[in-house]
Amino acid sequence: MNGPVLVPTADREGGVLPARATPTVFVTLINGRARPGEEDAIVALHEDWVRRRSGDAGLLSSEILVDPADPRAFIAISHFADQAAAERSLGDPEHSAWQRRLASLSETPLVQRDMLSLWRASALPSAVPTQPSRSGGSGHAT
Repeated sequence: MNGPVLVPTADREGGVLPARATPTVFVTLINGRARPGEEDAIVALHEDWVRRRSGDAGLLSSEILVDPADPRAFIAISHFADQAAAERSLGDPEHSAWQRRLASLSETPLVQRDMLSLWRASALPSAVPTQPSRSGGSGHAT
C-alpha cells in the first residue's frame, strides 16, 4: 500500500484522538564535530549534495543543526519520502564519496541514525514573531 496509513491514536487520558498517519517519512541523522576551521566546508559539502540531489523526488529536505555552546558540533538531518528513497540515495556511489569527505572534515567519528518521522509541525501561527511596533512594544503576537 502506498502513502500513509491512518490509525486511531489514544491520548494520555485514554480517549481516542482523530486518526493520524503512521510514519512514512524516513529521516537520517548524522552527528559529528567539525575539525577546527572546517565548519564552512561542511555546510558547502551539504549544499553541493542537495544541489546534486535536486532532481531526486525522494529527498524532501536537508538541514544542518549546530550546538550554540559548541558550533563545531553538528547534526545533519535529511528527510526522505520513504525508506526505499533513502536507500536509493544513500546507496549511490556519489554518496559514499560524499560521506568519506564529510568524515575527513570531522574530528570525531560520524554517527548515523536512521529514524521514522512520527510527528512534525511546520511553523505554527502563534510561534511566528511579528515586527516590533513603532511604539516600542515587544513585537510578540498576542
